[in-house]
Amino acid sequence: MAIKTVYLIRHAEKPDDGMDLSPKGYVRSGALGAAFDDAVNDGAYLAIGALYATAPTKSSRRPLETLQPLASRLQHVDLNAQYQLGDEADLASAIGALKAETALVAWHHEGMPNLAVALGVRPKPEKPGESVFDRLWTINLTTDPPTLTDAPQRLLEGDSTV
Repeated sequence: MAIKTVYLIRHAEKPDDGMDLSPKGYVRSGALGAAFDDAVNDGAYLAIGALYATAPTKSSRRPLETLQPLASRLQHVDLNAQYQLGDEADLASAIGALKAETALVAWHHEGMPNLAVALGVRPKPEKPGESVFDRLWTINLTTDPPTLTDAPQRLLEGDSTV
């Protein structure tokens, strides 16, 4: 068994200032927890075998906070938050060495295109906009080259439908 699919999301909504999620961001993180819990999602997403979030810094804990509800649900899956923004090549190597088939990564929007490229996606995708928190990038690593599908999460009212 080897990694086949990487789900890549931006951390949930942030407030105008501060290092934590906004109230809406906490709601999204809970909704993501339910959406990616294969015990309750009726096969909407593949079972998650690995979780990664950008390492907390003095200015942001948001990626880690985004995945904590899911990590609590998936007690058999550790939430790895050792990689920092800029460590996308190292994270891609770690993902490539996984025994699990599917990983979910919550990252900062400016590093998402670099991680996609480090995983083999070509051409480099555009980063999500500054106020966009509702996209799901699915990277299929079984194709040559790996392909990226960008879709709406459709978890909260007001999320994009396309």
